[in-house]
Amino acid sequence: MTDRTARALQLAEREAQFERDICGGVGPLRACLEEVARERVGASPTARLVVAIRAVVSAGLARPLALEAAELVARAEELEAILGSMATSAGEGISTHHSLCELQLARAWLLLAGEVDAPSRELAFELVGFVERETNGVGASLVRDTRTLRGELDRRADLGG
Repeated sequence: MTDRTARALQLAEREAQFERDICGGVGPLRACLEEVARERVGASPTARLVVAIRAVVSAGLARPLALEAAELVARAEELEAILGSMATSAGEGISTHHSLCELQLARAWLLLAGEVDAPSRELAFELVGFVERETNGVGASLVRDTRTLRGELDRRADLGG
C-alpha cells in the first residue's frame, strides 16, 4: 500500500467518524485534511501552515496540485468554523479563529500557484481581505503574513497576471 493510499484510507475513516459523531469527529478530520494538503504539495509538516505553503508556491508548485490542496484547505476551513462554533471559552474561540485565518491565507497562496486565472486571484484577494478586516485581534498576529501575501497579489496585478 502506498503512502497516498494509506492517507486516503485514513481520510475516509475520519470522514466516516465525522458523519457518526460531528462533535468528536470534526477535530480529527480537520487535522487530517491539513496533513493531506501539506503532503500533496510537499509542504513542511512542522512549519506554520501559511509559511509552509508560501514556500512551496514560491518554489514553483504545479497548479493542479495547488488547486487540489486548496480544496482540502477549504474543507478544513469549514471544519475550523464548526470548531469555533463549539468553543466553550473566549480563548478557544480566538484560537480557532486564528487557525481559520491561517487556513485562509494558506489557501490564498495555493490559489496563486502557476498560471493564475482572474477568479483565483479575486478569491485570494477576498481571503486576504477577510483576515485584514477581522475584528478579534487575530489579524494583528498575522500581519507579516498578510503583508507578504498582499505584496505578492499587488506585484501580480502590476504584471497583469
